[in-house]
Amino acid sequence: MTVKFNDYIGSFLLHGKPVSKTGVEWLPWSPDNVKKGQSLLMMDANRQRAILYMSNKDYNQDDVISAIKEDGTLPASDKKTVISQMLNGRWFSDQLDATFNQQP
Repeated sequence: MTVKFNDYIGSFLLHGKPVSKTGVEWLPWSPDNVKKGQSLLMMDANRQRAILYMSNKDYNQDDVISAIKEDGTLPASDKKTVISQMLNGRWFSDQLDATFNQQP
């Protein structure tokens, strides 16, 4: 998963277009692509593989926080580590930090 993500970000930073030889085509946002269901690149993973696809489902912070609370795939101690050491204090994490009582 990390390699695919790094491919997209590296390509975007170097060439202004996010491309990965091993992933899906990251289409630019446009009203047309929204109608086709291809306005967002979704990056997920399970224990076996990375899962990358285009979607048009919008997520907000409340959706993400609910998903974190409901997720039972990690033991509670591991989830706490991910929240406190990986997500805490990021540019996008104010609401998440407040919800999980984290200090940046």
